[in-house]
Amino acid sequence: MLDGAADGTPPLHPDMDLRTWIDSFTDTYKQLRKQIERHQLSQIDPYAVEKQTEVFDVVSEECFCASDWLYQYHADIYLQMACSIGRIQCCVFHNS
Repeated sequence: MLDGAADGTPPLHPDMDLRTWIDSFTDTYKQLRKQIERHQLSQIDPYAVEKQTEVFDVVSEECFCASDWLYQYHADIYLQMACSIGRIQCCVFHNS
């Protein structure tokens, strides 16, 4: 977002991989859309799928308010968030 575009990607820690960040949030967005289409409940607010850029905002709240739940069900997102805010020592998380 440093370029002025609200794209759901904050400045990342230098050791973080942008592609992994994007893939993690895109996968979560797609998963949430499917759950909503199937009328399945999720702890993540359905507003997260209004626009793909909203996933970051909504998940940010979950990271602070329900971090145990977020880690249990969306570990990839939790690790990305925790690293970006310095909650855990930053590592390079790569999708396999």
